[in-house]
Amino acid sequence: MTTTTNESAIKCDWNFWWTYDGISGPEFWGILNPDWFLCNKGHRQSPIDIKPGLLLYDPNLKSIFINKNK
Repeated sequence: MTTTTNESAIKCDWNFWWTYDGISGPEFWGILNPDWFLCNKGHRQSPIDIKPGLLLYDPNLKSIFINKNK
């Protein structure tokens, strides 16, 4: 009996795996990708990729106020 195996690597794009519901929803984000482990540490975490080098500064923006009670 001959057994063959496919040794080629399976590439995964994490952007296609995460969703907002089901087995790839927020409860599982920290498990889906090791880089998102902090999603398991808090509440309502989102695996977004903010790239500081691409941010633009707008001097006309006003300060924001966040009310933690709402």
